[in-house]
Amino acid sequence: MEADRGEQNEPKPDFQDPGYRPTVTQYASVILHLVRQLYSFADRMKGTKFRTTDTVYVSVAGSRALEGPYRIATVSTATQPPQYTLSQENGEMVYDGRSMQESALQRA
Repeated sequence: MEADRGEQNEPKPDFQDPGYRPTVTQYASVILHLVRQLYSFADRMKGTKFRTTDTVYVSVAGSRALEGPYRIATVSTATQPPQYTLSQENGEMVYDGRSMQESALQRA
C-alpha cells in the first residue's frame, strides 16, 4: 500500500510549465545510443576511399578526360569494392543514380 501511495504522489513533468527543465540524466541513454550508432557507422566506412560529401572527378573510359566535380551522395559497402552514387552541388543525382566503382573516381 505504501508503495502505491508513493508512486501516485510522484510529480509528473508538465511540459507547459515554464519552470520545468529536463535533466541531463533523461538524455544520457539517447546520447549513448547515438554515439554507438556513430561508431558502428565509422567501422563500416573504414574500408572506403571516399565518404559522403567528398568532392570527386570521374574518369572517362578510354581517355584521360575527367568529368565533374561531383559530390559523393551515398556509399554502399554491401559490395566489394564499395560502390558510390554521385550528385551535383545542388543535390541532383548524376548518371541517373547509377553506382560508380571506386577505381573510376579521383579525389578533387
